[in-house]
Amino acid sequence: MALLIGEKNSQFSDYKSVIYDSLCNLYAGKYMNALESMMLLRKHNAAPGNFHIIRCHDRQDSLLVMNTLTTVSDPMDRNGFVTYNAIYREAAPVLNWEIFDEKKTIGGVEVTKASCRLHGREWTAWFAESIPYPEGPWELGGLPGLILEAYDSDNQHEFTLLHLKPVDKDIFDRSDKYEKTSRKAFLKYRKDRYEADRSGWKTKNWPMVPPFGNFIEKN
Repeated sequence: MALLIGEKNSQFSDYKSVIYDSLCNLYAGKYMNALESMMLLRKHNAAPGNFHIIRCHDRQDSLLVMNTLTTVSDPMDRNGFVTYNAIYREAAPVLNWEIFDEKKTIGGVEVTKASCRLHGREWTAWFAESIPYPEGPWELGGLPGLILEAYDSDNQHEFTLLHLKPVDKDIFDRSDKYEKTSRKAFLKYRKDRYEADRSGWKTKNWPMVPPFGNFIEKN
């Protein structure tokens, strides 16, 4: 995953999307069918999965969520990728953090323990007051320091900081390329589409797509 922190907003997405954007710019205009494109992405460890989600937070009460749902209908077809880009705006979650006295060190940085409930899950976070950004992975944030580690009580999801580095470019705005919808409508579309694709792949005797799983949002 990648968390980009700007002066006025932040953006959280899977890291492959960052590499994917760079490759798209590099090979813009070059003819490739879906199979050739997939091999190129795999070479750079950027092959897309079914879901790509980008969350943009303006540090106030607004959260802009951009979802890309991608499947491959026919690998030998230039237009074999089937993609649906959806965007919706929602209120940023209000997180009632409880901060504890417990501390530890992550990568040589002292962090403090905190906990909250978000989308049906109980979360534990460790934040660094020495890095004064109220940011964190996914929709977690609002603490007096950058969240370096977070995990849920069911041990199904865990985020741990690997490294920090400065980036000398603005956060890319791609919102005009997405179809406006609502969170509820997109979640229904995502579930219906996933199950339909799963049935189609099975019919073609392609590798089995796993059943629709329990995503990070429980509600």
